[in-house]
Amino acid sequence: MTPLQTALGLVGYCKQADKATPAANPAFAHGVSAGPIILTDIEQAQREVTGEQRIAHAADRTGAPSGADFSCPAYPKSIGALLHAVFGDISTSGAGPYVHVFAPGASLPYYTFWRSFLSEITRLAGSKVDELTLKWTGPKPIEVSVNGPGCSWAKDGALTFVPVVDDSLTELVLTPVGGSMKVDVVGAAPATLVVTAGEVKFSNGSEIIPDSTTIENGDVAEGLIEAAFSLTCVPEDLEMWQASVTGAVDGTAIDTDVLYGSLELNFIAGTDTLKVEAVRVPFVIAHPDLDPKNGAGKLELAGIAYFDGTDSVAVTLTNTQATY
Repeated sequence: MTPLQTALGLVGYCKQADKATPAANPAFAHGVSAGPIILTDIEQAQREVTGEQRIAHAADRTGAPSGADFSCPAYPKSIGALLHAVFGDISTSGAGPYVHVFAPGASLPYYTFWRSFLSEITRLAGSKVDELTLKWTGPKPIEVSVNGPGCSWAKDGALTFVPVVDDSLTELVLTPVGGSMKVDVVGAAPATLVVTAGEVKFSNGSEIIPDSTTIENGDVAEGLIEAAFSLTCVPEDLEMWQASVTGAVDGTAIDTDVLYGSLELNFIAGTDTLKVEAVRVPFVIAHPDLDPKNGAGKLELAGIAYFDGTDSVAVTLTNTQATY
């Protein structure tokens, strides 16, 4: 007996021309750190009907929804496709390096996802990315988590897995080392802050549209995009906490208005960079607990970006990839 070798797998993905046309091969491919890549839930229910015996005699298969589900390092080329998938809008400038700016679009593109595992290929077409999370701790590289529903599952010998960009051969990944973390909680320019861990989560509130002619997902409709931020920082004083409560670092009374701040997070992979910006974030900050054993006090910042009439959140990726 030879057990399954669960480390021998890759994820691939590519933008589709339209919902009905799966992509032929991945535009990008790489390894994963966790997840099945393509997750399928078979839904079966007992048929509620009377009979001659005191035992149910049949079941119905009532659904087979599938979706992309995996985590991976933030590869500086591949991450652009995932950002495009979760935001829907991209503008590119430059001639190498290229500057790609991702922002909330009116709709999301359909993507095809592949799982190549032990030389067997599974494909999920008509997919939309519902959630994309960027998470890091200390100087460790960004961990990317991706999930979103798809509409058309396939697995047969005719499928191919020939990626245009194979990031499984790439050593460079995006990390906070050499970058910067900047935050302001009351509307001034963001200032450098010591951040020990953080998470950025983009989610689209997607809704599955059922189709009575199939047990798979019929279609996917995106809702409002939400950009949520969570940062753990080590401040020198409580001025930031006080400003978030009172509206000023020397304030003495609770402010009755919502206080909007901003942030700028910068990550690096060699000469490639990733910048996350949000301009209208009402931060909530928890006061640090006191501890008789002493130790550095930490502030937990949490907030969601809101539209200010022009901008809300933008991600800028600078790399050597010309198009997405």
